Parts: sequence; C-alpha cells; structure tokens
Amino acid sequence: MELFIAALDSWESYYFMLGGSAAALIGLMLIALSLGLRIVSETTLEDIKAFATPSVLYFVWVFMLSAAMLVPSESPLFLSIILLPSGVVGLVWAFPYVRRLIRAGFEHQDFLLSDWLSQVILPVGGFILMILTSIFFYTDQAPLAFGSIWLSSVALLIAAITNTWSMVIWIIEAQQTKGKED
Repeated sequence: MELFIAALDSWESYYFMLGGSAAALIGLMLIALSLGLRIVSETTLEDIKAFATPSVLYFVWVFMLSAAMLVPSESPLFLSIILLPSGVVGLVWAFPYVRRLIRAGFEHQDFLLSDWLSQVILPVGGFILMILTSIFFYTDQAPLAFGSIWLSSVALLIAAITNTWSMVIWIIEAQQTKGKED
C-alpha cells in the first residue's frame, strides 16, 4: 500500500495541472458560446448542442477525474469503485452525442478523418480506458492503471479541445454567413 500511495503522490502535480486546465477551459468554452449567441436559431440550436455539450462534459469529466485522483488516503479499490461507473456512464452517455456529431458532419459534408479521431475515437477510447483503469486498480496492476488513466485523461482533454475548436470555427463561419445575409 505504501508503494501505491507513493506512486499516487508522484502524480499529484499532474492532476493539479490537469484539473486547473480543465476548469479554465470550461470557462473559455462558456465565453466562446456566449460570443455565438447571435447565431442561435431553431435550425442551429441542435448543431450547437452537438458541439457544446460533449465538450463541456469531457472537460468536466477530466476535472472530476483529477479531483478523484487527488483525494488523500485513497486505495486502489476506492479508485476502482470511482472509475468503473464513471467510465461506463461516460461511454453510454457519449454514444448519442457521437451519433449526433456524425449526423451533423454528414449533413454538412465536412466530417474529416481528424474529426473521426477527435470526436469519436478519442472520447470513446478515453472512456474505455477509464473502465480498464478501474480493472487494473482492482487487480493491483498500479503501473498499468496509472498509465491508462493518464492516457484516458489526455484523450478526453484532446477530444474536448478539438471539439471546442470545431465549434468556434463553426460559430465564426455561421456569423460570417449571417452577416452576408443581413
């Protein structure tokens, strides 16, 4: 158990940085959304939800993951119990949004390979890795668990950032189109 606590403590700075970054990016995301309020209409609302909701929730998942990893006096079993339902709920929750993003991409004919990676593969992979991390912690495979939870957090953070960037570009393009129409 002492080796586990020492390994967990060695990741403390990483999780402080990760949680702070996720919190700051949530704030920036809300600012970006407020800048795009002029283009919200009945036709654009679903597209905005398709971009915004997953991004905000991926940032929140990363923030909560960081918070869980910073709880003092944890045990591998505690982390396993926290991460398993988080990963399962995340995976179940992600599928409708992934379908909506794919549908919006095909509708607008702009769903590229990079979009598949950032908006489908990374979030789904991140949640699968979270489930695997839970199993690794439960079976006392701490090195695998720490590596896979790191990879999960990075995958979700990258998915949120790239999804947010896609939303910002979409808002800019929609505002330019609306400006030409007015």
